[in-house]
Amino acid sequence: MMGRGGTLYPRPVPVGQSDFRYGFERLGWGRPLTAQKGIRFIVRVHDPQQLLPQAEAVTGAALSAYVTAPSVPKFPLPVVFSDLNIRHYGTLVPINVAMSVTISSATVTLNNTTGAPLAASPIAFTILPTDVVVTGNPTAPPMFPPRDARIVHVYAAGLK
Repeated sequence: MMGRGGTLYPRPVPVGQSDFRYGFERLGWGRPLTAQKGIRFIVRVHDPQQLLPQAEAVTGAALSAYVTAPSVPKFPLPVVFSDLNIRHYGTLVPINVAMSVTISSATVTLNNTTGAPLAASPIAFTILPTDVVVTGNPTAPPMFPPRDARIVHVYAAGLK
């Protein structure tokens, strides 16, 4: 969920309490939002050849990244940072929830950290309470996520 100013920092809400100021009650979800502890989850695309801008008409369209969980069938990750060589797709994710991320592109060949082609299958992950560390500067530039952010690294290798 995006917070104020398009950042990953939502309005402060005490953990365990509901906050309807986001206007979700008007969407008819039928259940209140409750604040939970969590951390940033980021798909970092390394693009030293600047292939992503060549493969898209709209920023962010060259790659699809989304998170799924038992209660969330498909949550698309928006672009939260972009420069010439790096792009971040991300959101805040709760702790103790089994989730997976799926990353794909129809126009760019993607590799994993070993240089092998990225598998089309989802990557499973769970954020544990021990992963949450209160460090960092919330006003730091977004290209430097906090140390407790969970980051999946992907590499743009060529145009399809």
